[in-house]
Amino acid sequence: MDDKILDQYDGFQRDIGNIDKKLIKHNISNAECEEAFFNKPFIIKLDENHLQEEARYYILGKINEDRKLFLVFTTRNSLIRVISARDMNKKERTVYDDEKKIPHFKNESEEREFWAAHDSTEYIDWNKASVAIFPKLKPSKKLFP
Repeated sequence: MDDKILDQYDGFQRDIGNIDKKLIKHNISNAECEEAFFNKPFIIKLDENHLQEEARYYILGKINEDRKLFLVFTTRNSLIRVISARDMNKKERTVYDDEKKIPHFKNESEEREFWAAHDSTEYIDWNKASVAIFPKLKPSKKLFP
């Protein structure tokens, strides 16, 4: 995937209904999710199976304390909306390529639950992903959208 495709995004959108779920379930704050977009290496993969709906992207990234995260996000206008986040598991850290078909999700809640319980390396060939940057992206300053 061309990393220039993400140049148009300049901020984050938070889902007020799920604002604390990543913190409660995985001890990952919204600010930490945003950090993963600014630290290198940052590996991204477009979910090509769901392009007929809202595009989904998967990333492997790290936060300032070198904590490594797997995140799922979508984009809305010029904003990034993180759907799910958790610590990378051992397989994701080694990035092997046993790719499986990603199921169709009815909503973000269903997708969040799926990624919280599944290893992304079984569904995503991270070897085909690319390093990406978001040159216009800024951390959010509001608690709610």
